Amino acid sequence: MVGAVVGSACAPCNAGGDAEQPMSACVVSTRVVVDENGREALTVAGTIAAIEPATLDNESCLRSTSVIGDGVEEAADGLVSLSIQTDEEVVAVVLRLLDEVPFVAGDDVTVDYRFAFGGFGPDAGRLLLTAGNGALVYLEEAGALDGVVAPGVELARGDQRCWTHDGCGAFGQYDVVVEGDGDTTPLSLGDATVIDDVAFRASSLVEQDQSHAVQCLDWFAGHVLVAGVKGGSGAR
Repeated sequence: MVGAVVGSACAPCNAGGDAEQPMSACVVSTRVVVDENGREALTVAGTIAAIEPATLDNESCLRSTSVIGDGVEEAADGLVSLSIQTDEEVVAVVLRLLDEVPFVAGDDVTVDYRFAFGGFGPDAGRLLLTAGNGALVYLEEAGALDGVVAPGVELARGDQRCWTHDGCGAFGQYDVVVEGDGDTTPLSLGDATVIDDVAFRASSLVEQDQSHAVQCLDWFAGHVLVAGVKGGSGAR
């Protein structure tokens, strides 16, 4: 299985370093619905009661298996916890982003969260936080670009940055192209682009090279992480 370690495998290509970006998110709520296939879902509205620095201790939801994103092991700094008061409970959302969280206490927000543990395949997770003033935070992780729905833009595979072959198979690392509002921007690792006031970032896209035979059972190579942050019309 390569999906969890593709960054270290591609690093020798020297294509911008690791394939991953230090962005991550997790949600704590008793109202998360889990279906028979283990897929988690939560859609709830509430008011942000507090925004506070978070720590990566043993009780953090970033230590759980239901984490969207990368860089959890190194996420000691830059973590923010949002406490969202709903009708029934306080929902906690822990974020690590490369852009400032665009919310303040008192903002009314909607949480839309999905997560599916990949097992021997890639994890798939999506978090979208939206506020009444237009502010949003979006983070989505998947094993391929197909099905990734970033707000207001289309995504496509860009130029190849490296190619790697190991004892199990072959895979490449690619830019992510963001298309929207008349602009087309390829994102290499560490880049950002602003489209319709949303600042988008992406990890490198990793795709398996189908022209090479897979030599190992339960092996896969595929990963992409996309984030978007937008300040509200009344951003403070």
